[in-house]
Amino acid sequence: MSKLFDPIQIGSLKIRNRFVRSATHDRMAEPDGRISESELKLYEDLADGGTGLIITAHSYVSHPLGRASIPQNAIFDDKFIDGYKRLAEVVHRNGSKLVIQLAPAGRQTLSELIEGQMPVAPSDLFDEKGQQVARALTYDEIQHLLEDYESAALRAKRAGADGVQLHMAHGYLPAQFLSPFTNKRE
Repeated sequence: MSKLFDPIQIGSLKIRNRFVRSATHDRMAEPDGRISESELKLYEDLADGGTGLIITAHSYVSHPLGRASIPQNAIFDDKFIDGYKRLAEVVHRNGSKLVIQLAPAGRQTLSELIEGQMPVAPSDLFDEKGQQVARALTYDEIQHLLEDYESAALRAKRAGADGVQLHMAHGYLPAQFLSPFTNKRE
């Protein structure tokens, strides 16, 4: 028998098997970022099908600058807790664990998605024509972003999620801080 079917423990989290649904942007959220009925059905099917751990599509922690697309999950306000609570209940009822992925877009967005504002990044960024495409976050904005992460993680906990995952890849804001191409801060 394959080890894939054996339970595993990650910290205090006990997972029934080693099947993990990685975070995938399913584009199924309501336009305002709430969990949709389609998402509930998708996650219910994943859990019912035997997936031990399900990681949600990325949920943006800051509004409006954190939004990468429509329809994207949101968790920047308490109004989203009930939807995640329903999601956690569906997943848990079927024996799986739920982790909510948190991510702000940074430069990975469009002005029209963030209420006409310029996208943000660790440093001012320019395209090949010399046009500014993202502005540097201020120190105070970075501090506020850290608070947004903390608030989002607490909302996930209040909703009954088993954990959070920080999206640190694909050019989203945390990855931008790790890259010398987008982070010229001193």
